[in-house]
This record gives sequence, structure tokens and C-alpha cells, in this order.
Amino acid sequence: MGCGPARSAPGSAQFGEATGTFWLDDVECKGHEVNLFQCPSNPVGKHNCNAGEAAAVTCSDLIQIRLVNGTDACSGSVELNYKDIWGAVCDDAWDLQDANVACKQMGCGPARSAPGNAQFGEATGTFWLDDVECKGHEVNLFQCPSNPVGKHNCNAGEAAAVTCSDRPPKPILSLDVKREVFTPKETLQLKCTTQSYYVGSTFYLKKTGDSSFGDTQTAPEGAYSMIFFIHDMDLSHSGNYTCHYQTNKSGLARNSSSSDSVNVVVTDLIQIRLVNGTDACSGRVELNYKDIWGAVCDDAWDLQDANVACKQMGCGPARSAPGSAQFGEATGTFWLDDVECKGHEVNLFQCLSNSVGKHNCNAGEAAAVTCSDRPPKPILSLDVKREVFTPKETLQLKCTTQSYYVGSTFYLKKTGDSSFGDTQTAPEGAYSMIFFIHDMDLSHSGNYTCHYQTNKSGLARNSSSSDSVNVVVTERL
Repeated sequence: MGCGPARSAPGSAQFGEATGTFWLDDVECKGHEVNLFQCPSNPVGKHNCNAGEAAAVTCSDLIQIRLVNGTDACSGSVELNYKDIWGAVCDDAWDLQDANVACKQMGCGPARSAPGNAQFGEATGTFWLDDVECKGHEVNLFQCPSNPVGKHNCNAGEAAAVTCSDRPPKPILSLDVKREVFTPKETLQLKCTTQSYYVGSTFYLKKTGDSSFGDTQTAPEGAYSMIFFIHDMDLSHSGNYTCHYQTNKSGLARNSSSSDSVNVVVTDLIQIRLVNGTDACSGRVELNYKDIWGAVCDDAWDLQDANVACKQMGCGPARSAPGSAQFGEATGTFWLDDVECKGHEVNLFQCLSNSVGKHNCNAGEAAAVTCSDRPPKPILSLDVKREVFTPKETLQLKCTTQSYYVGSTFYLKKTGDSSFGDTQTAPEGAYSMIFFIHDMDLSHSGNYTCHYQTNKSGLARNSSSSDSVNVVVTERL
């Protein structure tokens, strides 16, 4: 409701009986939720209540805080506004945990000290709070355990105070994936997160050394993080990113410290090779990063990871994923460790792993693969669900492979007819081709197959042929 803390939680329809249905029953909030539907309860609409069991609240007015007689806006005696009257906080039991809540309420950074004994001047009016014992999660002092509001045994010389850091704490900037190397055209997601009591802040994303780049977003009500998207990345997006946020608590705009930086590398020069294998589709896995060839560690290495390496090579599916340097020990650095591919990736740098170059591996832990030597067969399909055609019709045959064989050259063949053939190269990003046969005649009856040729890693490889599709052209229907 945007009010201050609850003063009471009356039941028994104190403000009138319910006139319609009950949506919630047995509500058990923990206190951190931003609306009642987030609290544990019975399923919505399930209840055993009558009209006289309506719940109610009596809330405090809006909560205001100020720091008086300090050396800056983030230090001074703590005063709270209650019923339009400013009053002090007593220093009985006052400590850094309590001071931290006051600093958060002010929009300042963490508390540096929690002085008592009226260090910034004696209280000039009443005391609203005494024996405050905050736990740390509260967003204002009235939410902390204490004596009832206005009940105290304090004199003017017992005013509590705070000295806060003048900048809210730095946020955390993180990537949505556990890697730092990307290829052009990918979408990058960077999440800037602060602590829950800085909800509704304005967040800023910066790229170090690039004054032309910047993005600003204000978090919606109740949110304390923002996700920044960079779509269709290109090489210019490589670099270090940071974020910070600005609060506007207590009517004062304050900028946080900047987050630690996150490094992003965008490259179109991702190369792979297999070393010491028995053929071009087996061997120790090595990757080129920053013009240096390095190995992959066998920690967590499995067939799913090996499959991505095989795809990257343009080979067929992985037959095995040997570790322990089966094809020879690593001779240089390790670029990747703890690789955990999901299977959809088109290169190993897209898989979850440790940061590039971060590993705990020795030369005898080199990962390897044994791949099938031919890419998997494609699927050939007709554009209509029939196989009988009449002369002069147009036939459409679609040859489709898996998405990581984009840009291949596709071949359409007719079984037993060496005079027939069609060849097409898929455009960038495409992994299927449609072949047209216009103005068909009886000679086009027969069985058709397709295959494709990849040119990954500088080696041309032909896939197996698709299953055949039978086409009948007849004028006798």
C-alpha cells in the first residue's frame, strides 16, 4: 500500500465483514515479500472462512528518516518522522547492525560506526525508538524489534547516531552464461544486481574506455536488478564492462561504486584442430585463442562435449571422448577446463566452463575425441504430403541438416540417373536448401537422395546420403 510498518493486524472483521469471496487463507509471510501472493498460503481461492473472518491492517504513515548535525549527508544523529513529529532513537543496544539499517534507509553505503551518547548533539524532542535490535534484512528502523513506538527510558544525551559510507555498495555484474568468448551475431545478457533494499534504482552499463557506449535502465517497482541486452554483437563489443546504480532515497540522488568488471571477447577466429589422431576426425583437442594453440582439460569431459568438438571440426557424431592424454600430452597451455556443453553449441567456447585459461590441469589431462568421419545424413522431404505428380507440375525437395552445419553445399541426386544432378550452396546462417524441378515430365519419376559437403576447419567432408524419396510422375490418373 506504500504505507509504513504495520501497527496492528486485526482479524474478526474489525473493519467490516467480507462481502465476496476469500482469495487467500492461512497466509504466512516471512517479511521480504513485495505482495501477499508471494507469501506461503493455501492455493488461491481455497479457504474455510466465513464473512466474519476478514483480515485487516493498521499501518504507520510513510516513513522518513534524517541525519542531523553530521559532517555530510551520510552521518549524524538519527531522527525519524512519526505522526508528522521528528524524534530521536535511543542508543540503548544500538550497534552496527542497527546503524546499517539506518544507512540503507538513507540510501547511503554500509555503516562505518554506530556512535551513541549524542556524539552529534543531544536529542531536542521525544524519542520514538528504544532498545532497537535489527537483524539486518529490514528496510527501515520501524521494522526492527524494539520497544513500542514512543516507549523509552532515555535522556537527551543518549541519542543514537551513524556514520555511513557516502556511496551505496557496489553491485555485481554477471553474464547469463558461464563463459566470456562469443561469436558475432550472438546476443549478450549482462545482469547488474544490488542489494534488495535499493529497489527501484536506476542502473547504468558502461564499457571501459568507450565513451560512445552506454545503456541506462530504471528498475521497476520491487526490483533490484536489471538485465542489459546487446543484440547482434560484432567485434567492437569486445572489452570490459561495468555497471553502477543511482538511488534516490530520502530525496537525495547517490551513485554507487562501480561493479567489478566483466570481460567479453567477441571473435570470428575460433579455430579447432585434432592432434596425433589416426585420421582427420580423431585426436587431442586443441583450440586457437589469441593466436595461441592450447589444449582442453579432461575434467568433466564427456560425449556431449566431444560432440560439440566433432561438429566444430565438421565431422560426424562423437564415438568416444577419451581423456588422460590418450593422443599425447598437452604441449602448451590449457584454454578450457570443466567444460559442460548442452549440445546445441557450435563451438567449445560457447559451452559452460571455467574462465578462458583458468585451469588446474597437467599435461597428462588432455581431452581428445574420436568422431565419425562423415557428417550425419540430412533429411530429404517433399513440400507436399504425396508422391504422385502429373506432368508440368513443379516439384520442391528440401534437404535439411543440423543447425551447426550452416553454409554447406547441398547436392540432389536421382538414383540410377547420372545425367541428373543439382548443386546449391546454402547462404550464411542456413542449414537447408530447397531444390525445384519445374515442368516435370515422365522422366522425373524415380528415387531422389541428397547429401551435403562441409568445409569446416579447412577440410571438405561429404555427409552420408539421406534416405530416398520416391516420386512418381504419371499422366494416367
